[in-house]
Amino acid sequence: MSLSEDLIKENQITWKSLFTHPFVRELGEGSLPVEKYLFFMKEDYFYLKEYSRVLAIASAKAPDKDLQTFFAEFLHSTLTFEMELHRRTCESLGISRNELEMHQPTVLTLSYTNFLIKTAYEGDIVEILASLFPCEYSYWEIAKKLKQSGLPEKEIYRDWILTYSSEEFGGLARKLKSFLDRFSDSVSGKKFSRLNKVFRESLRFELYFWENAYREGLIKDLFEKR
Repeated sequence: MSLSEDLIKENQITWKSLFTHPFVRELGEGSLPVEKYLFFMKEDYFYLKEYSRVLAIASAKAPDKDLQTFFAEFLHSTLTFEMELHRRTCESLGISRNELEMHQPTVLTLSYTNFLIKTAYEGDIVEILASLFPCEYSYWEIAKKLKQSGLPEKEIYRDWILTYSSEEFGGLARKLKSFLDRFSDSVSGKKFSRLNKVFRESLRFELYFWENAYREGLIKDLFEKR
């Protein structure tokens, strides 16, 4: 198996949970409450701003021209193609672009982005690739499955599915997998354990991110239950 497949296999329960989460399921059905989706889009917009910083660091640390070019293309697509979805959707729901830029994220989102930035600064290029893989590749896989099941009537949910199942997004996801798998023969033992730890942390954050959006704030829920 390839390195990416090994990492998914080691964390298959959490990986599969991404595809069955109520937020994802209801988004595909079109039954997700709009307020939950808007909460998600605002949190995700902040996430993508920080994600873009990670991609810039990765491009600077890339050991060769191919990887440097990939991260530069990835950064451009995130800042334009992907984040434009969020700006467009939020505007249609009454949130101006300025309000979106000023959104203050929850502690969960801050923790996730801080983890990615720390990995980008302190880790090597394969660790950076492993930290980015759960988000990029799972979104593409999730969107493809939702599209195959039939697009929902609500335009904002169709827009999300079509964006993340698109060839532009899918091309980046496949390239990311390909670059990660280049290291399949050179990663074993302690290095694999370290890589798996990074991958698992990022994967867990992805699952928490869906849950945070579904509850409209995990920390808020914790305090309300006291």
